[in-house]
Amino acid sequence: MKKHLTLLSLLLASSFISAQTVIFTDDFESYNTTESIPSQTTNWQTWSGGTTGSEASFVSAEQTYSGIKSMKVVENNDMVYDFGGVSTGLWRISFWMYIEAGKTGYFNVEHVFGSKWAFECYFENGILTLKNGETSTFSYPTDTWINILLDIDLDSDEATLNLNDVELISWPYSNLASGGTWATPKLDIINFYAGTGFEFFVDDFSFANTVPFVIIPTIVIETTPIFKCMNYWPPSLELPFSNVGTMDMEYSVYVKFDDPSVSSTLVAGKMKYDGDNASAIGWQESYELYAAVRFQNDQTSMHVGQEIESVDIFINDLPIGDITVYVWNKGSFVDPGATTILSEKTFTPVAHSWNTITLNNPVQIIGEEIWVGYKFTTPAGGNTLGIDGETVTPATNYLKSGIAWGEFYGVGQTGIGNFSIRANVAGAGWPTWLSVTPQAGIVEGDESQVLTLNFNPEELNYYTCYATIVVGCNDYSQNWTEIPVTYEFCVGIDNTTKIGVITYPNPATQNINVVSDASISSISVYSISGHFIKSIQVNATTTKIDVANMPSGMYVMEVNFGNDVVKSKFVVK
Repeated sequence: MKKHLTLLSLLLASSFISAQTVIFTDDFESYNTTESIPSQTTNWQTWSGGTTGSEASFVSAEQTYSGIKSMKVVENNDMVYDFGGVSTGLWRISFWMYIEAGKTGYFNVEHVFGSKWAFECYFENGILTLKNGETSTFSYPTDTWINILLDIDLDSDEATLNLNDVELISWPYSNLASGGTWATPKLDIINFYAGTGFEFFVDDFSFANTVPFVIIPTIVIETTPIFKCMNYWPPSLELPFSNVGTMDMEYSVYVKFDDPSVSSTLVAGKMKYDGDNASAIGWQESYELYAAVRFQNDQTSMHVGQEIESVDIFINDLPIGDITVYVWNKGSFVDPGATTILSEKTFTPVAHSWNTITLNNPVQIIGEEIWVGYKFTTPAGGNTLGIDGETVTPATNYLKSGIAWGEFYGVGQTGIGNFSIRANVAGAGWPTWLSVTPQAGIVEGDESQVLTLNFNPEELNYYTCYATIVVGCNDYSQNWTEIPVTYEFCVGIDNTTKIGVITYPNPATQNINVVSDASISSISVYSISGHFIKSIQVNATTTKIDVANMPSGMYVMEVNFGNDVVKSKFVVK
């Protein structure tokens, strides 16, 4: 799994050298030789995200450029450093490599981790081969340390490769290693990989930002739980947030809900982006593939509380073997992808037909992004994956043949072909009592914006309801920010006392906070059956109740204000 470095913390320790700001350096001296590098630091990771195993490199004293250690990359090692997916600015990558005669060295730089290779460099028998949409070759010396210097200007779309202080070539950085170009070039990761017969050493690795200096998008937002009374407070609240980086911050916001114990009037329906099936796509060779549709909040918000009971997929030519259907939750905001499996089912498909697969474990929709798709093995030359004849809806169709998901942009210049994958939903649903505006936007560097939280108590009656505001953004160290929200009916015991009382967290394990807009004289706690548990004197507007030693279950709290009393239920877990 991809991990993003917290670049902001690195910036605080950076220094200025020759009009550069050094983001990260590693001479590999701090690692011991008995443990893998990824198990000793978060700065380096393996391709698959693990810290041990065949992908993980160790340090070695066999060859060093400086000090007594370097990173030795041997067969099957697959090491990754994460640049953070920056999309603007001037960047410099520098490191030293040692490749013995008869061995092969390799690295690549990627626009999007696992799916969009910007360029690849192979070192073999004194020949450096660069693949950047075209193929270029240069000579290099074996059995000695060589310096690789890459200057990447994302603003003018130019990459330059230098070897031992000699400029070899410049080219458009937006190129793809395999040919063509990438519309949104980014500096995402560098990958040191060793295939069969590969072995090389890396030392004194550095990553720097050259003038003008930029800071990646960095969100600042209050995450303190929000509590609101349905009947006494204004129907909306404002939630400000800021971007303290210098790059633009893209964001989206949605609400995910907990069960409010109240049903709405939603009817059975279907989540889909595709139209009528019109065609199918395939590959010349046989592959194990995943195809998925990413149902974002524009779809899930219409079905909150309902369940995905079955999935429809159109299968053209039969795959090799059975198909497994999945429902996943969301992945990263920066690099979207399906992650945790919520439900899965294997079935034998019918060719040239819509197939309906009833899930053994229906998946409840809470307003959060959901991915629906299937795994199959393509027949060589066959066309299995059904598509429609309409322009692809952006950021909805994805494929995976290895570790990372890549967006499918359609067939032909006009981009035709939404995947024929649909989710069938049913159930009464829940009232969506909270909404947020705007739902998406851009915050420029060093600017702020305000989210407006809109509350609607209709259909809720006297229930206490819970939700979470989820803010996603391209802050690479904080893709997702969650703010809990409690919405409850605040009223005195005689239903006329206008006193607001907030209790949180609920359920609780250690303490319950009690907050009121009037001075509390005392609080009494009872079991749900009415047995007295304890009482505390308060004489303040806020207090805490210790529940750590109370048995799990539901309780009633009486909050006393002299002549007025407010009752509230709470749960101890």
